[in-house]
Amino acid sequence: MDQADNSRDFDQKSHWNRIYQEARENEDSLVPNEFAREAANRLRPPARVLELGCGRGRDAAFFARLGFDVTAIDFSEVAVARSRTRFANLDRLALAVVDLAALLPFLDGTFDLVYVHLSLHYFRDVVTRRLFGDIWRVLKSHGLLCFMCKSIRDPLYGLGEMIEPDMFVYQGHVRHFFSEEYARACLASNFQPEFIESIEPGRGGQSSAFVKVIARKMVSAEN
Repeated sequence: MDQADNSRDFDQKSHWNRIYQEARENEDSLVPNEFAREAANRLRPPARVLELGCGRGRDAAFFARLGFDVTAIDFSEVAVARSRTRFANLDRLALAVVDLAALLPFLDGTFDLVYVHLSLHYFRDVVTRRLFGDIWRVLKSHGLLCFMCKSIRDPLYGLGEMIEPDMFVYQGHVRHFFSEEYARACLASNFQPEFIESIEPGRGGQSSAFVKVIARKMVSAEN
C-alpha cells in the first residue's frame, strides 16, 4: 500500500515510530539476520549496498562492519534517529529517512546490492511493482536484489480487513503477503531469479512464513 495512503487511512508511520520508540536495545538487537549473511557472501567489499526499510539498523551495521559502503533508509524518523546514534562510529554507514512509496532518491546504477528484509510487503500491487522497477534502476549492471517477504502461508494471512488481494490490515498493521508466483511477477523481465524459496512456519523455530528471493539485474533489460 502507498505509504501516503497508509498514513491517511492506517497511520503506518505513527505505528512504526511507536514500535521503534518502545523497542529496547539489547545484544540480540545487534545480531544480523541470517539472510544478511547470505547476501554478504555474494559480493566483496567495498561494494555499495542499499538497504530498504532498515528498521533498527542491525543488518546495515553488519554490512558496514564488513567493509561495504552502506546506505540504509527507512520511513520512520525514530528508527533512523536511533540508528544514527547507535552506529555513529561506523563511517561506512549513511542513514536517511525515505518513503519507499516515492521514487528512490538515488542515481541510476548506483548500487551493487539492494537488500530488503521484510520491508517490501506493505504496499498495494501498483506501488509494489513500481518499486521493483525503481530498484532495477538504481542497481548496477548485474547487481543483486535480495529480499524476504511474508508469505501467503503465514498464520496471519487473511486476518483483519482486506485491502486488496493478499493484502490486509490487522491490529493496525498493514501486510501484503507474497507467493512465489507473485514474487516472480514482480521480478518480471527485469531480473533473473537465482534463488526463490518458500519458508514454512516451524522451520528453525520460526512462527511465520516467508518467501525468500535472490535475483540479478538483467543486462538485456537495459537495452
